[in-house]
Amino acid sequence: MFRFAERTRATELPAPDESPQAIAPLTYAATFLRGGEWIGYLERLAVFGALLAGFPEGVAVAMVVKSFARYPEIKASSTGAAERFIIGTFVSVLFACACAGLAAWLIRLF
Repeated sequence: MFRFAERTRATELPAPDESPQAIAPLTYAATFLRGGEWIGYLERLAVFGALLAGFPEGVAVAMVVKSFARYPEIKASSTGAAERFIIGTFVSVLFACACAGLAAWLIRLF
């Protein structure tokens, strides 16, 4: 996903042992945004649950909480962390919304 945003092919990425300057900015930003995988799971669960519960405002609450939690890390980083945060959040929320829409549709069928 981030390689597409960087317009970089996988074969062009340097080996992990190369210097940080040689690594694409969004890929290198992952070293600053720790715990992103777990935060993403919780974010998608919160968005999915809020939408299925009929509380779309919960999506905004989840985004605000995540943004406040990540703000110090994003502010301290100078290499692609903000872009990685925005792209990851956008894709994650879209996926959770699609899953919630599919689940709501399936619930109405049965």
